[in-house]
Amino acid sequence: MVAIINRFEKRIYDLKTTRIISIQMAPQIRLIQNNDSELVEKIQSSLINTIPLWKNQIVIALGITNARNALGAQKQVTQMTNDMLTKNSELLKQGTIEIAEESEKAVVDVQTLQKTNQDIIDTLDKVIEIHENGRVKRQEAEVQLEEIENKLKEKLLEINSNEYKNWNGSTTPTLNAIKKYRQYSEFKTSTFIAKDSEYEDGQIKNMYFEFSK
Repeated sequence: MVAIINRFEKRIYDLKTTRIISIQMAPQIRLIQNNDSELVEKIQSSLINTIPLWKNQIVIALGITNARNALGAQKQVTQMTNDMLTKNSELLKQGTIEIAEESEKAVVDVQTLQKTNQDIIDTLDKVIEIHENGRVKRQEAEVQLEEIENKLKEKLLEINSNEYKNWNGSTTPTLNAIKKYRQYSEFKTSTFIAKDSEYEDGQIKNMYFEFSK
């Protein structure tokens, strides 16, 4: 029984708490409604006053921006015009001076003619020097060739003299000796008469001749 009474009292307390909360909600709702009303009025005021003001300011800003852009473009045009006139006047001045200087020049510069003339002279001097050196070398070579020829003749005469001395006591030189020494001028007009022959295996090994001048 006591427990039932206790639960009943708790229930009554909860209802009282709910009642107080419900009573508090009325002014809260009223405050929210007032806030909403003020906010709606503020928004309406913005729509009526602020937005048109923004539009006006945007138009002014765009106008100022366009004016500044136009002013900048005009400055660029003016600067470009001045630069063009200045550059063209400088080009005209420089071109006129260069044309005048070039028109007064000869087709070929004197310095160029002097250079080519000196090159020709140097070339001729070099050719003469080369020819002179070649002539001197040929003369020296002719002397050396004559010395070489004389030495060879002396050697051949020495050999010829020694061989002829060996033949003085004999009138029967061999065929090989005749072929070897007939080339010398001393024996070109000599007469050789076959005298005797030696055979080996049925073939002539040596043939002996009689020599007479």
